[in-house]
Amino acid sequence: MKIEALKEKWEVIENTDLVSGYRSIILDPTCFPEFYIGLNDQGMRCLILKIPNEFKVNCNVFDKEKISLAYFSEKNYIVLMLHDSAYFELFDELIMSLHTSIERIPEVNVYLREFFKTLSKWIQFFEDTSKIRLSSDQVQGLFGELYYLRSILLSEMENELLAGLRSWQGPFDRGHDFVFDSKNIEVKTKVLGKVGVSISSEFQLDGELGKEHQLLVISVRKDVITGQSIKDLAFHIRDIASAQLVDISIFLLALKQKNLTFSNIHEYDNLRYVFIESQAYDCMKEGFPRIVRSKLDKSISHVSYELNLTKLSDFIVSEERL
Repeated sequence: MKIEALKEKWEVIENTDLVSGYRSIILDPTCFPEFYIGLNDQGMRCLILKIPNEFKVNCNVFDKEKISLAYFSEKNYIVLMLHDSAYFELFDELIMSLHTSIERIPEVNVYLREFFKTLSKWIQFFEDTSKIRLSSDQVQGLFGELYYLRSILLSEMENELLAGLRSWQGPFDRGHDFVFDSKNIEVKTKVLGKVGVSISSEFQLDGELGKEHQLLVISVRKDVITGQSIKDLAFHIRDIASAQLVDISIFLLALKQKNLTFSNIHEYDNLRYVFIESQAYDCMKEGFPRIVRSKLDKSISHVSYELNLTKLSDFIVSEERL
């Protein structure tokens, strides 16, 4: 089932008059578990999982600000209800993830276990983090990482999309922005014309034994009219993954580290950029100027420095221009 079909079902429900109780429609007739989506008499969106009458459910219900879970024992329904229309997009993604995780499982106890396992992974994304703001420099840096992540997904085969999403490690502060089996990549985003980039620690350009290590410098132009925002990139990444039914929770978790959700990322729409060019530098090539932990005295830490790119043309391994 594709997300477009889900959106069409919401339109059918919302164009039908509500009198009382729930107005619902089956989510997917081919799905083993009996899923419905619907609206209650206050117009709140919900997902309903009907459990066979002979099977009694023991579940932990909750009532959070944005979303709640209720169990109606008399009808043997589990109802997941959204309380904030700003989270429509995210709720749809949650429904798709729950559907994908259990659609082919006929055993009630097995699909319930997977249902709650998947749900517990997603609940954190419905927390409001909009009060914590990113600086314009942070948004610019994030734009470059998202731009590169999108390029990875566009070049990957269908079965490698999840690996592509998982390669983005920058938001988790695990040493490098992108981690692959054979190489690591540090991404820096600068305004076109600036000749240097800031290296913020002695670890950013430090390589791993047996792996390539590259510095990818992305040059952009600020353009509020024709440029793209981080929301544009994030939604495109979501659409690429969703089109292939790839679980995007790992991507949402990465965004959450930056206090971003699909519901608040629009707050940075005033910051827009046009990609101009990029250069990838081989940091492991002899002579590349870098400060690494292994070369420093133990008494020195928290090193930061500016790298002048005009002197590094001999270390370029690939280039891309608009």
